[in-house]
Amino acid sequence: MRLERKRSWKWLPLLMLAGLMLMAAGCGGPKEDVKISVLPQSGIPSEATDKLQEVLAAKLGEKPTMGVYGSPLFRPEKMMVELAAGENSIVITDEELFKGYTSQGGFVRLDDAFDASKFPEGVTTAEEGTTDEPKKVTALYGIPMDKAGWFQAAGLNGKGLFAFIPGNSPDVEQSIRVLKTIVEMK
Repeated sequence: MRLERKRSWKWLPLLMLAGLMLMAAGCGGPKEDVKISVLPQSGIPSEATDKLQEVLAAKLGEKPTMGVYGSPLFRPEKMMVELAAGENSIVITDEELFKGYTSQGGFVRLDDAFDASKFPEGVTTAEEGTTDEPKKVTALYGIPMDKAGWFQAAGLNGKGLFAFIPGNSPDVEQSIRVLKTIVEMK
């Protein structure tokens, strides 16, 4: 005689919910105040972004909290996603990409925060205004990293890289303050 065991599935939804909660608890954590994405076409090793974060964190102190992110392999789609996401305070990329994206608009003008005559390479023309009434504006939109002390302080070469602040940055004023720190580092 064989005994059949009746299976009870009433606990399955509860177990699945508990599993999802555990997975969600492991993701994320507190969000940093400033997110910097370094996206050169040649890619950047995690050791380099770690060093950049270490040097900048030592200069900034505990506040604002920040993270420096990059990728060893560059993909144009990653750049588009990072810009569209609206989570980046500062983006650093190659001159070619910087100028290409700037011409489309959507970056913060830096003329009020920096002396454009010190960074003529970062002056470019962008489209601003509305779709119905677009206008071309020539202004300082990016800072060349070879003129910023941050990369040198980290023992890296910033030649050919430009930092800019996306228009959808979570906190433009804070982004400008951090970019000033990056530029003024020795």
